Formats: sequence, structure tokens, C-alpha cells
Amino acid sequence: MTTVQTSTGQRSGLATLRICFLALIALTSAPHMRASARPGCTASAASAPHQSHPDEVARISLLAPQQESFIVRATLPVPQGEVLSTYPTVPLAIVDSDGSVLPTQVEIVTRYPRRHDGADVVEVMARVTRPAGTNEGQRLAFSVIREPHAATTLELRTEVAALLNSPNKLELRSWDVFGNAYTADLLRSVRAGVAKSFKDGSHMQQLGGHEVLVPEDPQGGANATLPHLMGVKTYITTYDLE
Repeated sequence: MTTVQTSTGQRSGLATLRICFLALIALTSAPHMRASARPGCTASAASAPHQSHPDEVARISLLAPQQESFIVRATLPVPQGEVLSTYPTVPLAIVDSDGSVLPTQVEIVTRYPRRHDGADVVEVMARVTRPAGTNEGQRLAFSVIREPHAATTLELRTEVAALLNSPNKLELRSWDVFGNAYTADLLRSVRAGVAKSFKDGSHMQQLGGHEVLVPEDPQGGANATLPHLMGVKTYITTYDLE
């Protein structure tokens, strides 16, 4: 039994609301797989009509969110040798509700023990459109097909790009017992180009960095500041056009 899930994101300012949905993956190469509902997700919902793509190798099933356009995400197991790399060529693609093949981001989640066997679980994601006439909470389905295509880069909204590239726009602040303030610029590693990349594609980029809280105004004497407080791990996830 394999449990797989999809999620979409809604952002307002810097806040992120993550809504999780049930996804059903049915690989032709693994016919015995099935999915179970995640707690909080409703399994009984009317299904929208779905026309299977003739080259379908997997199917994503989820409950329709409120927004008409959203990023659908799902993890699925793949056979040995199916996905050896995801760059510069993406091996799989998601088919939209109108039948168009979408630019798809594929990330390797785990690999087989032998490196030449490639990935055994991948995450696929694409920006899809809710079928016309469907309502929030109705069950939708999207086909996954073998469709090698060139990987593309993430397109950010202007204001998000400006935030990431501006110093001291997102800070963590703390104080010691003497009231001395310490700050860390949480986006410094992103601007410096030293953040570690966890996901990087056309729909999502996830970076991780490490910063240190340092004194804003170093002081000596009895109430002297420390050289630094604790270290801080930061993870920044950005989405296309959001």
C-alpha cells in the first residue's frame, strides 16, 4: 500500500496556507498500489468527468480547491530505470483538464540502492486549471504521461523577487538578559548565492541556508554583548507567479 498526497498553496503577504488533498496514483507498472485518505480530507465526493490520456502511466486524484488555477503536486513510485535524471530533460508530464500537456517539474524524492537504477519515488508538479463547471470539493483527476521535455526556470512575481534580493527585509530578532538585541538577515544566503538547493524547477524552488544572530550594537563592560547568539536554519520556498 502506498499513500500519496497532493497540495496547493495560497499566500497572502508572507503567510502561507497549505491545503492538502488526497491523491490516487495508479501506475500501470505497479497495479496493486492504492491510496488512503489523509486525516482531515474527505474521501466521499462527486467526481468530475475524466478522459484518460492514451499514454497515461499514472493518475492524480484530488479534491478541487477554491482557486481555478493551482499547482498540483503528488509523489509516485516509479520502476527501476524509469527516471535517471530530471535535468535538463524532464521525463514526465501532467495533462491539464483541457487535454494540453503541461510543463512539469519532477523532483527525485528517493533512489534505488544502485545508482544506475535511478529514482524509486518522484514528486511531480504542474500548474493546472480546474475543469469548467466543477465546484470546490469535487473530485478531479489528472493524467501523468511519459513526455520528455526541456526543464524551464521559475518565474517569480516582481514583488517576491524584490523581497528576496533586498537586505534586512526578513529578519529574526532576539534579546539577551541585558536587553541587547541580536538579529539575523534570513535571506542573506539566498542573495549571496550560497543557499543549498532542495528543489529547483519551473513551479517551485526551495532553498535552505544558515544564519547567525549577531549583536546589533556591540557593547562592552558588565552588560557586554555576546559575540553571537544561536544559529538559525532557514528554508525558503517560492512558487511560480505567486
